Amino acid sequence: MASTASRQPLAGVSDANVPTEMDVEPSKLVQRVRGYEILSKLGDGAYGTVYTARDFNGSHVALKLIEYPPETTLPAGVSFAPPRSGADEAANEASIYFKLATTAHHPAVVHIHEFIPGASFSALALELVDGVLLSDHSNGRAIGDAEAADMARQLASALAFFHSVGVAHLDLKPENVMRQPDGVLRLIDYGAAATFAAGRLDDAWVEETGGTEAFRAPERLDSVYEDEDE
Repeated sequence: MASTASRQPLAGVSDANVPTEMDVEPSKLVQRVRGYEILSKLGDGAYGTVYTARDFNGSHVALKLIEYPPETTLPAGVSFAPPRSGADEAANEASIYFKLATTAHHPAVVHIHEFIPGASFSALALELVDGVLLSDHSNGRAIGDAEAADMARQLASALAFFHSVGVAHLDLKPENVMRQPDGVLRLIDYGAAATFAAGRLDDAWVEETGGTEAFRAPERLDSVYEDEDE
């Protein structure tokens, strides 16, 4: 559930306070991410691990930890590892959240509470969304026409908002959409997102991101395969 308690900026995290591996027991992480108690692991993404955590006010957040390993192993379905560093990835994702938060409001946007940079990892304290992944929502059943139309309308509205403020999500897929109990859809995981101006994306940044091949836009797939054929 989203936290509404007010927050004060927390102290930054020194290198001595960060884990050397992402796969660390939550009890050990408690002493290493200042101001947050790790409660449970929510899941792994291409660029980080997300935990349920509690801040010093007792409010619950989704805490995304992005480590800076020398090499990144991506999960199945992600086309290729980006050459950019973990620090670049963390800073870019935080900037996307803040840009969306400060330009306007849309119900699909997940809010950021805090960005904590560190020497060997960074943490993003995010709104903890109450709901289920769209990939799990149907649970093998057919979705009715009315519900499918409503979800399509919401996703189109969300993407239109992102684009109106100069942000492209670039990894829209069922695993990156949460459905709340009230039926509202929320777009999550902005790690692959990019900003653009004058209707043009930074092609180099987009190609580094990769995204999930099965859900990439046809024009992005064409550019990848053309590069491979050269």
